[in-house]
Amino acid sequence: MTLHLEGIRLLGSPQRPYFLYFGILSMISDVISRMERRMSYTTGRRLMWMAGMLPGNGWQASRTKYESSEDENLHGRLIDLLIQHTLYSDKHVKLHPMQPSMRKAVQSKLLGLTLEETDERSAYPLPLDEENLAKASGKLTPVSVEVTPDGVGLVLSQVVVQKTREAVERSEFAHAPKFLTKYDELVGVKLQPVPLFHVMWVPHERDFIEFRLDCTLGAGTRNAFTIHSLLRRFCAELLEVKFEPPHDLFPAITSLYSDIKVGRATEISFSTSTNGLHNERMLRKEEGDSRTQAYHLAGKVGVDEDISVFHICVEWQARLSERKSYPISLSLRGSGPSGNGAGGNPEVNAAMLEGCLTSVDFESLVEVLAEHASLNEVAVVE
Repeated sequence: MTLHLEGIRLLGSPQRPYFLYFGILSMISDVISRMERRMSYTTGRRLMWMAGMLPGNGWQASRTKYESSEDENLHGRLIDLLIQHTLYSDKHVKLHPMQPSMRKAVQSKLLGLTLEETDERSAYPLPLDEENLAKASGKLTPVSVEVTPDGVGLVLSQVVVQKTREAVERSEFAHAPKFLTKYDELVGVKLQPVPLFHVMWVPHERDFIEFRLDCTLGAGTRNAFTIHSLLRRFCAELLEVKFEPPHDLFPAITSLYSDIKVGRATEISFSTSTNGLHNERMLRKEEGDSRTQAYHLAGKVGVDEDISVFHICVEWQARLSERKSYPISLSLRGSGPSGNGAGGNPEVNAAMLEGCLTSVDFESLVEVLAEHASLNEVAVVE
């Protein structure tokens, strides 16, 4: 359970049940409905399994199955997992160096924040209901300060609009038969509000601050760097702190490509000495590694091993149970084989961490990233 005290949630505390946050016990079926706005059913099903539930075949079947349930313990476990999903799942991450003394000062400022009571904060860790979601302005709204054994984080809510295309039934235009004769297919554009939860995370041990941009359902990906700038500026003004430019993570691409014992590379992009650009991907449900597959190794021989890798995605399997697992991945992408970074290499200042459901998942990926980008060797001078 979680203890809620003056805007701070302490994960893992059994001292106060979740239903007290909402004033009344929100039905589990309502929680499932709001989960649908934040994640795919594949992810939602995993969270329900982890909470001890037996989900149905799809969102609607799961809602129906739990529509009359008022199990407080089950409700609490599910909410706790949703907070972890907020902190760790599908994040576009930048790492900004920070002196140890400043890092501790920022943590103190976070713990001393008094957050404004808003609709977004009242709903957290669930997204806004349908009515308020449609009225949301897209501004960043602080909703919680989270404290875990790994660090302290500020969670900010934002609603973005995602454009989707849906088939339109021809029966909708039955009153205009001449109009229908002009088209074989009718497609409508729909502007769908998507609730996001970004995180500014201050670790206890590492000498950098993490800005974790929420890319749930792919909504934040397209404008990731713009939102990152807004998020950094907002936090800098709120906490009266100046953030250093983010670490260049490009060295991790070369290192992860060379270290074939780390994870399973599912995708790599590279250039060759013969001016070729190549992208190689592995089937997700198959065994094998892009770095060691026969086709790739034979091609390297043909160009005397002279390739420049500028994108890599490495995947691991995290355990859900003895019989179930799920993929978590770390992806780094340069804009091309060259750029404005050191030695003419591309500059990569963000990483995509996907699939994580728990702190163990996310922390393990950050540790891999820090090690292969040599961030653990970077001295931060006081």
